[in-house]
Amino acid sequence: VDEIPDQIFIPQTALFQENGKDVVYVKTASGFRTKEVELGQRNTDYVIVKSGLKAKEQLALMYPYPKTEEAKNEKEAAE
Repeated sequence: VDEIPDQIFIPQTALFQENGKDVVYVKTASGFRTKEVELGQRNTDYVIVKSGLKAKEQLALMYPYPKTEEAKNEKEAAE
């Protein structure tokens, strides 16, 4: 088991691909913003973020923006 001190690590579920780049969605007062990150070592559950993220930033663990078709279906179901 590797022990890597003083690193930011995030769950794999918080990592997304956008235009071939690794990104996360950081929570803001008005929603989320996309931040590109540079990754280090990973295992099946977590990945080390070498740069692009600050400690204590809150991340989306699933895609935070509804896909157009899904949003349309949810709106119709609510009516």
